[in-house]
Amino acid sequence: MDNTIKDAKVKDEVTQAREKFLDDMQKPGFPINIQGRKALEQRRQNEGSWASKPKEQDKPMKAETHMTDVVTDRPDEKRLVLLRSIFEPSTLDEVAEAVAVATEHESHIYVERVAAKYRWSLTHSGGGYPLLRITARFLHVDKTRIMVGCREVDDGVCILCRDINEPLLADRWAVIEFDGPTSPEVAREHIINVLGDGS
Repeated sequence: MDNTIKDAKVKDEVTQAREKFLDDMQKPGFPINIQGRKALEQRRQNEGSWASKPKEQDKPMKAETHMTDVVTDRPDEKRLVLLRSIFEPSTLDEVAEAVAVATEHESHIYVERVAAKYRWSLTHSGGGYPLLRITARFLHVDKTRIMVGCREVDDGVCILCRDINEPLLADRWAVIEFDGPTSPEVAREHIINVLGDGS
């Protein structure tokens, strides 16, 4: 009986944290800003005035399309929650789960240790625009619907960031290469092998 009450309390706390995170996503200044319909229309008009022919960077990143890669006006809610561990130090299991989901499309994932906690990020050597595109792909949302904050950790290592002026610096970090989609257990093992277990 005591375990049931304890489990219900933990679930309540997780649900409240999740709802707070989703509410915070709508506030100005949050690192991933979801564009409303009016802002999207204005942005599209502005982008249309820059050039009439498509740029090299606007070509699709991959030729194949999967049924799970459906792009919508709103980010996938489950994946949005996984992004929390990019901006807030989290448990190793939370980060491993998010990294496993990211490996569906990404082979290079940034991970870091902050004291006994971990964070992760999508990463791209090309800077902010490619990082925006892969973040949109991760969230299953049109890239014109979001704005992301990013910073360069090292030459060729650009990551998502909450506040570029006051970043929370890592004790240790690495970019881990994955061979393809992986499980949370394998992702966890890779993270521990590279960064240690945080104890």
